[in-house]
Amino acid sequence: MAPARAERAARWWMMGLMVAMLLVGNASSKSFEADDDDADEWSSKSDQHTAVIDLEHMLSEQDGFVPRSKLTYTGPKSGSLRTKRHVSVHVQQATLSSEDMVKFQKLIDSHGFYKLRVQSDVNDPKSEKVMASLPACLLAASNFHEMLRFHVDQHGHIRSIWYQTMVTDCPPSIKLNGGKSPIVTSLTVDMESKGPKLSIEPVAKIEKEAQEKQQEQQSFFKKYWYYILGGLLIMSLLSGPEDDRGRGGARAAR
Repeated sequence: MAPARAERAARWWMMGLMVAMLLVGNASSKSFEADDDDADEWSSKSDQHTAVIDLEHMLSEQDGFVPRSKLTYTGPKSGSLRTKRHVSVHVQQATLSSEDMVKFQKLIDSHGFYKLRVQSDVNDPKSEKVMASLPACLLAASNFHEMLRFHVDQHGHIRSIWYQTMVTDCPPSIKLNGGKSPIVTSLTVDMESKGPKLSIEPVAKIEKEAQEKQQEQQSFFKKYWYYILGGLLIMSLLSGPEDDRGRGGARAAR
């Protein structure tokens, strides 16, 4: 009887030790998250870098690319992964002149594409260009309301541009009115920490949902692994005395 009691006492002592370790681990993880938020707040105030570059467009092959408006990139100087949320991109609203509208009409009549481009490194004017385009008739059919999505990172690199309008089919014919026309730009930004340049087209919806689901599952187990492990250990420890009593009862019956 004495050895059995000593064994049960040792098991309960081990269970109490494991619970204490889990509580200490949980408190440590919360304090680390708070420190990380404080670092982000400090960096957003004192470690920001702003670059203003040209967003170019092409209305004719003869003229080539010319400045359309300005793009402003704001991000951390250090490129710390903890500050990647503090990256923003702003595009200045543009207006097509009467001369531009004449050229745009020629693009529509020739079934041409309206093209945009910007330097890939906001800190290097000589860097390679990132380009996007769409049929000119789509932009005209949407009343010159465009949607841009920039894929960027915290190091000042523009990896790709996704360009579209709400209109997906061109009408049989389009005749523009004379005079100036503003271009209304809706802008979104996607963060990329590292890796090769993305294609201009967005990631397929099914593939993107699968990636998000996998990330959610990984984050769940990463956050609660110690609760799962602690539960398994406690179940194992609690089942020990039951087995001992069962074996003792069996010996008594014999």
